[in-house]
Amino acid sequence: MTNVSDRSRFVVGLLEEGLARVDLALERHGRGEPEDLSVGILTSVRRDLQKMQVALDPATYCSAYPRFVLDWPNEHGLIDLLVHVHAEYDKLK
Repeated sequence: MTNVSDRSRFVVGLLEEGLARVDLALERHGRGEPEDLSVGILTSVRRDLQKMQVALDPATYCSAYPRFVLDWPNEHGLIDLLVHVHAEYDKLK
């Protein structure tokens, strides 16, 4: 990726993927199925992803995940995806 718009489009796609995955995790919780993060954390992460999607500028808005989220069991891969989204978003600087 060489120009800003390519990077922005890539990050927008990742944010959309992250939101879809968080929504799926919330649905799974609603059905009583296990998921990587609690409903409270997922709701907070969803809000952060939406704010990132609107700002598309780490200087304007950038979320930070508490250490315990990074240490949480990652059985469904959600945490890996969220860390990847955050890292790519941060590169928009």
